[in-house]
Amino acid sequence: MKHRYLLIAMLLSFSAAILYADGWRRATSPTESSVSSSFFLFNSIGWYVGDNGLVKKTIDGGKTWTDLNTGITDNLKSVYFVNANIGFIGGSGGKLFKTINGGTSWSSITVTGAVTGSSNIVSIYFANEQKGWVVSSTSSAGRVLQTIDGGITWTTGVDNTAGDLEAMDFFNEASGIVVGGGVGKCDLYYTTNGATWTKAPAPSFPAGYTRTDIRGVFMVNQNVAYATGWGSLIGAQASIHLKTIDGGATWTYLAQTEQNKTFDNMYSLYFQNENTGFVVGGALKGSVAARTVDGGINWVPVSFPSGATLNNISGFGNSLIVTTNSGTFFNSTDFGDTWNLLTPIPNASLYSISTVNNNVIYAAGFDGLVLKSVDGGKNWISRFASSNKVCPNIQAAYFVNENVGYLAQSYGAVTKTIDGGATWFQVMPDVADNALSNNGVHFVNADLGFVVGKKATNVDVIYKTVNGGTTWTEKNSIVASTLRAVAFADAQNGVVVGEKLKAAYTNDGGNTWQLSTFNNVPSGSASANLRDVVFLSNNNVIAVGDKIILHSTNGGAAFNFVNVSNLGELLTGVGFNSISSGWAVGGKSATPRSLGVYQTADGGSNWTNKVDYNVLDVNGSINDVAVSPSGSVYICGGNSTIYVLGSPTNVGGDEPMALNYSLNQNYPNPFNPSTRIEYSIGKDANVSLKIFDLLGREVSEVVNEYQNAGLYSVSIDANKLSSGNRLTSGVYFYRLEVGGFVETKKMIYLR
Repeated sequence: MKHRYLLIAMLLSFSAAILYADGWRRATSPTESSVSSSFFLFNSIGWYVGDNGLVKKTIDGGKTWTDLNTGITDNLKSVYFVNANIGFIGGSGGKLFKTINGGTSWSSITVTGAVTGSSNIVSIYFANEQKGWVVSSTSSAGRVLQTIDGGITWTTGVDNTAGDLEAMDFFNEASGIVVGGGVGKCDLYYTTNGATWTKAPAPSFPAGYTRTDIRGVFMVNQNVAYATGWGSLIGAQASIHLKTIDGGATWTYLAQTEQNKTFDNMYSLYFQNENTGFVVGGALKGSVAARTVDGGINWVPVSFPSGATLNNISGFGNSLIVTTNSGTFFNSTDFGDTWNLLTPIPNASLYSISTVNNNVIYAAGFDGLVLKSVDGGKNWISRFASSNKVCPNIQAAYFVNENVGYLAQSYGAVTKTIDGGATWFQVMPDVADNALSNNGVHFVNADLGFVVGKKATNVDVIYKTVNGGTTWTEKNSIVASTLRAVAFADAQNGVVVGEKLKAAYTNDGGNTWQLSTFNNVPSGSASANLRDVVFLSNNNVIAVGDKIILHSTNGGAAFNFVNVSNLGELLTGVGFNSISSGWAVGGKSATPRSLGVYQTADGGSNWTNKVDYNVLDVNGSINDVAVSPSGSVYICGGNSTIYVLGSPTNVGGDEPMALNYSLNQNYPNPFNPSTRIEYSIGKDANVSLKIFDLLGREVSEVVNEYQNAGLYSVSIDANKLSSGNRLTSGVYFYRLEVGGFVETKKMIYLR
């Protein structure tokens, strides 16, 4: 018998060696870095700047970017180009740099008179190579400085000693406005000759504003300009909208109707003309955008498919390009009716990862970002789970199958997809109270599911649905602490875990809950936060948390402390693909930093840290883990990072699909007025996607460009086709042509 068990152990060891022979690999990383400022000279040519001297350039409207490798080490905050060759960038320490070759090389310019201390060049405008203005500012003081000799000498135009300055715009070299203020102030300056500046009186604000600082300004002409700024959901202070019709000498506060009010910081504006404009910003619930067509009398919020703060907008007629502070770019060709995500992998912390099968993997997290792979993690497509004009952070995700999934989000929202993440809709609405947060979600099937979180301080909440989220029942104060995770073995047996070493279990489908007990937990872990939980079988449960792993053999009624050597990390995720094989992950941010990637092969009795710092970034974070049926391990973390261990092709089962050429059925179908088409291409190539009517006549060309191998998704609005046509009710065909691949599918438009 000993020899028999030894042989089995050797075979298991050999299988594991085959599975993990390739070691850890990094499967994703953000396409772009954080953006401080961007500038577009045309709708195709633009630049953006960031920390550590980062300057990137695009010549295709933000789809792809080239690092200009400046050699500059300063944190850059602003960028402006006079033409395609001559440009300026500004940053920390009051430093300014100039290029005369489109950014290939840069020379330093000394800005004499810049605000001393931790100042930044936050805004730049040059009328030509010689004549320009910069804003030098700290958090409490700001100056506008002018040069007429290309930066050799500077004169001070504005010296704002009691508040910062944040943005500047010129209509021409004579007419300009600079804005700012800081906490509790509204500072507005204007010039009519470019040399001397006058401080305008602050407009009258509604009662209750504790902050009135201004963040953005746009001059439509020498007389009409708009400014925008502070807003706060806490305290219900509406976003600030101001207007001047005399070049900045006087300003009017633009009060908004209740249904149009936003309560967020607004940062940037663009106007086509005196009446038609767009403003962008953001806060904790996600991106915020609004549009006016009546000169600011009404700023109507519009849906924006992101949860990141929007900090820059550029426009050229109906074409808009928007930048987020996390380095994500969007464009619109119809003045904001529809938006296209240009950045393949946006930069965000991923909090949750799940494997539907060996091929389909989802990861989700900050800013409402959702990444999806259909080929075992080789390629990924990005979307934001935007619904109800908000896109809160995703704390946890659970997918019943590759099409149906649920998200637990901040502000009490639960969002659902039935088309594999192409579209999302709320099944539990977001609320204004930022104290309420949904942190964990688990569905037994497409109808029966549970969501847990925080209702208020020390008030937990457990929601249950039996109809796929249409209605919910609620239970409160089961453990008197914030709940972080939930897991069910079947329709009857479940466990919830939370902060302050709290857990509860149910044997009747969540109708009643009993507090769990804990055995042999050291005193130093007596109030450890528990952050994730998983069932291995009806009775076996593993829970993990801050420097702690617990094991229950009676369905969560009692948890036993598992002694793990040198466990110093805050464990945030746990995943198993069998009753014996599993992983737990987390990290320690205190010096010395460390990551925990713990593996067990005996159902949680023993754990070994399998971290590989040659691949995993010790300065990053890892937040969750999932294991595919075949045993491949997926870890997600900060900066949109996903690590993969193992290759499912070595162990049989559902092998991951090599990315090939495919055209999916549009969804929804029939549709009115919009639908979405997904397709994949196996190699870099010219791609054509066209719509035809029943007679074979081309109605619209949706895509005609060179694309890299990958997964793609395009939205079609029957009323706003790129050709300018509109669809009438009926049957249409859409055809994908790439390389030698041609495929056609039918879709139906019903008005």
